[in-house]
Amino acid sequence: MTAEQIREALALATDELTVSVDKVEETFRALRLGVNAQVPLDDTRFVAFKRSGKEWRLVVIDPVNGDQPLRNCSRECRVRAAEIYDALLRELFVQAEAQVSIVKDARERTEDFVVRAIRLAHENDY
Repeated sequence: MTAEQIREALALATDELTVSVDKVEETFRALRLGVNAQVPLDDTRFVAFKRSGKEWRLVVIDPVNGDQPLRNCSRECRVRAAEIYDALLRELFVQAEAQVSIVKDARERTEDFVVRAIRLAHENDY
């Protein structure tokens, strides 16, 4: 292959990778779990699925350069992220299941408070 052919092939493959990243993001979004999750990308960065503004996005969390949508990261970063989608999906379910317990506990505490408050009000003629 010539340099131009290699350059064109790499550009096409990179564009196709970006489309695939968008598909993964849409797949996670379609789950509608409503929880954030993150997994390590390397020693300092994480790939997360989290709310970013009004949308749920795949984001690279970088303490040095700040958060950035995965689709906008370097090709190298998107290639590495492809290796951890399974782990991120598992972590999304772990976080969602944990939230079920947290919300149920909060509901029980809230209901207990209401019962106590009504009892206190009756005892004190409020």
